[in-house]
Amino acid sequence: MATLTKKRCSVEKLEDMKAKLRHLDGDSKAYYETSVRYIEEAKAKIYSLRNEIQDLRHEYNEHLEARALDFCFHRFFK
Repeated sequence: MATLTKKRCSVEKLEDMKAKLRHLDGDSKAYYETSVRYIEEAKAKIYSLRNEIQDLRHEYNEHLEARALDFCFHRFFK
């Protein structure tokens, strides 16, 4: 009878451990999926910011060229 109780406790412990393992496995999958989504969002933000920087550099260079032309015009034709 005592061995039957011990076996029952062992089976219950085993089932409990299996349930915990399934829970941990689910947690790790959720963590992985969250991490992948975060990385994709970060990459999209980086791409967006790089494009914005490129546009700003282009505008800045146009501004510098316009100022240089304006300076030359006023210096030589005034």
